[in-house]
Amino acid sequence: MQTAILIPTGRGRRAATWCVSLAVLAVPFLLAPSGATDPPAKAKSVFCPVVGTPEGKSCDHCPSGYCPLRPSAEMSLAFDGGKLQFCCGKCKAIFEKAPAKFAANAHHQLVATGQARQQKCPLCGGEMGDTPQVSIGGVSVGFCSTECHAKAVKASPTERMEMLFGEKAFAKGFTVVAGNK
Repeated sequence: MQTAILIPTGRGRRAATWCVSLAVLAVPFLLAPSGATDPPAKAKSVFCPVVGTPEGKSCDHCPSGYCPLRPSAEMSLAFDGGKLQFCCGKCKAIFEKAPAKFAANAHHQLVATGQARQQKCPLCGGEMGDTPQVSIGGVSVGFCSTECHAKAVKASPTERMEMLFGEKAFAKGFTVVAGNK
């Protein structure tokens, strides 16, 4: 027995082509795992506490100016209930000699790596409001009022880092995540 293949003509051919096209387009959606519609969370940039962020360029200790090396878990040190990462042994040694000098950058790294979270306004300790945020080195910081937001916006990048992540500001506005203490 022979099998005949029927090839549609005219409108039938267009309808068949349209159905095949839709089926081809639908295959990726049918094969995709469920729950895979959310894009991956964007990772925050992590900067060496001695080198600082590109905005601040606070490091005058690195021979090359702004150090292009990324912090590494191999060069780490405990600090304020978290674990800091450094780009090189020199920066780690410099930090160990004067940790207070680099505390703002160190606290910034704790927040960027998820070891600390903002709970209140870092300027006055007030409850967080619906005010705009300020981003510094990829970390967004919220405020309790438009006045506190305006103070942060007016500051230079280096002043803003100290204002938002310095010892006093960190104590007022941030807490170390329980698993890191």
